[in-house]
Amino acid sequence: MHDGRRLRHAPLRLAACIDAPPDTLAQALAAQPLPRQLAENGWLHLYCVHGDTPLRWHADGGWDMTERRAALLTRHGKHAAIAPALAGIGWDLALVDSFDTDSLGAFTGETPRAGSQLDAALAKARLACELSGLRYGIGSEGSFGGDPWLGRCGWATELLLCWTPSANTRWKPGRAGRKPISAAGR
Repeated sequence: MHDGRRLRHAPLRLAACIDAPPDTLAQALAAQPLPRQLAENGWLHLYCVHGDTPLRWHADGGWDMTERRAALLTRHGKHAAIAPALAGIGWDLALVDSFDTDSLGAFTGETPRAGSQLDAALAKARLACELSGLRYGIGSEGSFGGDPWLGRCGWATELLLCWTPSANTRWKPGRAGRKPISAAGR
């Protein structure tokens, strides 16, 4: 409901697929505050189906392909292992190998890491976005040490996270699936 100043609650969520040029839709949204406000709050999902590629309108006012693409920065063959898993949930993974990821630190300790495993994965995800120009970056960083129970057996951990610069948000796997992590928190 709208009281003239702000929206009170979300009684339902709507999706609209509109066959019109993206620029025309953007102008219509600029002239109509209520649909724009509904879309910004996630209550109205707008899709432009004009042309060959469907686009989705985002709260930042831009259009993005509804097909999810992410960039993975690696030189260690991780793309071959990660891409099929992401393809199964509708993501296309682009390989970025133009940067020496070992310069950010190596889990073997040959090149010291500045910060934690999470910091290294985040740096790789940010660089993947920057170098590829894509909206999403995947960062991957491994670590090797003692097992978490007795510390006597070798234990390898690979951390994957997804980062998007427009929201300055990153996700990493957790016990209940993906968990958002604040920009300052871990």
